[in-house]
Amino acid sequence: MIPIVDPQQYCIMHPTDANSTGHSANSLTFRPLGMPEVPTLDSTFGSLLVGTFISLILYGVSLYQLYRYLHHSYRQDSKTVKVFVFSTISLETLLTLATVLSCYHYLVVNHSNPSALVRGIWSFDSLSLLAGLTMALAQCFFARRVYILRPKLYPLAAISILFALTAFVLSAVATVKNSTAVRLDPSSYVVLDATGFGAGIVSDTLTTSVLIAVLRQSRTGWRRTDRVIDRLILYCINTGLLTVIFDILALAFGVSYPNDLFDFGIAIVAAKVYSNSLLAILNALLGSSRRWAGTPRAQGARGIRQCARAQSAATSPLDNHGGDRHADEHFAGIFIILLQ
Repeated sequence: MIPIVDPQQYCIMHPTDANSTGHSANSLTFRPLGMPEVPTLDSTFGSLLVGTFISLILYGVSLYQLYRYLHHSYRQDSKTVKVFVFSTISLETLLTLATVLSCYHYLVVNHSNPSALVRGIWSFDSLSLLAGLTMALAQCFFARRVYILRPKLYPLAAISILFALTAFVLSAVATVKNSTAVRLDPSSYVVLDATGFGAGIVSDTLTTSVLIAVLRQSRTGWRRTDRVIDRLILYCINTGLLTVIFDILALAFGVSYPNDLFDFGIAIVAAKVYSNSLLAILNALLGSSRRWAGTPRAQGARGIRQCARAQSAATSPLDNHGGDRHADEHFAGIFIILLQ
């Protein structure tokens, strides 16, 4: 029996329209007149789901980094560093919960309710805010490193923080706009997202470049200290380059595919990369300080200061290693500043 369709209740989607929604072009589909057009899943919530999978892996890496930090250098670090670490982990946990709840709501609870895909919920609306705040916190952490290494460079650190806060404010505006919208419309946030990712790119590039320049100027000419400085420079290049790459990808996909959620999925992963970079730098500083001091007890600024004093006391000012002693004291000062 051929089903009878009431033309007053349903509209017919032609083959060309069916192709745009993922249906076969050989058959006609019907959509209720009062029902909004449903977005395709593969490029919207499918990309969000893939980003959630990758971010969960990176969240596990962050927890491992946190374990290393708590086990080795938590007690020796300053209160400011501890605030940065625990704030970053807390935001990352909230972002993980929000992404998982969003995927569960749209793809499990409402799997047979396509109209729910165009309505926002609190967990989905908060993704931009949580990701933007996580990125801004990590960017401010690295900009602060620039200031404490070279106080004369405070204008560059201030500019980097300004761009980081600009990206966060734009993400907050997008969150408010999304929570008050009648239906989800990713294309209405293209300008906000593009400007925010662009500000993040400028902040990361400026901070990483200045950190590398300062570390290169801190080379002492002695093999033992320069080797560790080169390792720190390599960490800065890798972490800074990785965050910039993800910001560029999110910017490119957001502009190229304004009606999809590719940039959302990339932004979620980028937030995890930022938090991992912060923890990785702290653990790298700890490992480098131990290798430089030659003892596993050199934890935090206090341990490095004690090792530097011991090495200085063991070196006579009359022997031929006076320059090496001066290099040790200078390098110990760099580590103490970086760990503050």
